Amino acid sequence: MINNQKKLEKINEFINECKRLLELNYKDGEEAYADLEVKLRNFLSTSFDDTARRMDDCFFVVAVGTTYEQTELEKNSKYVKQLKRIKRCLNAYKDEIEMEEGLSKKKPEEKKVDYIEITKLVNKLAEEEFRAFSYVSPSYSNELISTLKEHHRKNINQLCDNHGYRKDILAKYEELSSKALNLAKKDERELSYVSPQNTNKNLLDSLFTHRNELIKDYFRSSESVVMKETKEESEVEGKSYAVFLSHSKQDKDLANKIKKLLIDIDVVSFVAHDDIEEGEIWEPALIDAIKNSKIMVVLGTENIEDSAWVNFETGLGYNKMFPLIFVNLSDKVSYIKNKQGIILDYTNLDKGILKLIYTTLTKLGIAIKKSDEEIIKLKSFKEVKNHIHNHYKPKSPTLPSYPPQKSN
Repeated sequence: MINNQKKLEKINEFINECKRLLELNYKDGEEAYADLEVKLRNFLSTSFDDTARRMDDCFFVVAVGTTYEQTELEKNSKYVKQLKRIKRCLNAYKDEIEMEEGLSKKKPEEKKVDYIEITKLVNKLAEEEFRAFSYVSPSYSNELISTLKEHHRKNINQLCDNHGYRKDILAKYEELSSKALNLAKKDERELSYVSPQNTNKNLLDSLFTHRNELIKDYFRSSESVVMKETKEESEVEGKSYAVFLSHSKQDKDLANKIKKLLIDIDVVSFVAHDDIEEGEIWEPALIDAIKNSKIMVVLGTENIEDSAWVNFETGLGYNKMFPLIFVNLSDKVSYIKNKQGIILDYTNLDKGILKLIYTTLTKLGIAIKKSDEEIIKLKSFKEVKNHIHNHYKPKSPTLPSYPPQKSN
């Protein structure tokens, strides 16, 4: 096994190669990436005792190029995600060695959870839940256990990818899973009229439903401690944003004006047409921006109905489980009819735009330093108001209430 100095030299070489490959797209970097992966796997297997754990750290994403039905965008996205994951892990290994050698100026950080800890929790929760089921035939036992484990592992990996591989994430997930199991048991007891052969299916469906709802409710809360991304994550993945502004390309002028308004109230936002550099691949850039944003504001004009990018962005937003604010700017849009959001009253645009600002700042936990009068006097506020009035005014002065009210 090589000494720490040699390890640091090799790690620095790998990091530099990752940086070089990140400047290329998948097509141009495919062969070099394959070579990097072979060399890195060999390095990990010969340089560390806990090889399996480090392999899982570096290569969690399915190997680039192994799925033949992927689009070029999907290949590029996986290529970028895999390289960034490797780079993040290598930087962590570098810090670990420098700390051990007394070369690092960083203070020791709390140890992050690894694959082994996640596996232990997955097994523990699956076994606890399995015991709650009624009699299960031996032939179905393994299938049920596997289903429970797969569900837990998918949830935990998703949460850790979004919010950090930290012990408090696992603790909170275990707590929410316990609540979900109790709620599912209660549901099963109340469904006494259901025939015995359906009991296990109802319990499983109820368990998954309650757990998903509890997780979404907790991790979408702006007051949640785990919603706050760590400084290390922001530095590794790129610039962080308070707000991700999702919009159709036809509405980029409005998005840019809202961005200027948010800047005037000390809120940094991401607007794709403004923040993605020329020549940069859109999909991975959007994924990183959403990952490094705290909330998403969706500009609900009629243009988003046919926007594949808005669908893609809002899908990622729901997947990340963070607050989404829908702003209804059209009486024709069906896309957000079932979404609770901000309804702009065109008879009083000042009030509607102020509501957007206040809702955004509240979700971010930011204190409002300016009065209503001060905000309304801002040049950027007037530009947003005039742009909405001139370009998005619907036939009816007041948009219908969403979700639609049931008629008596």
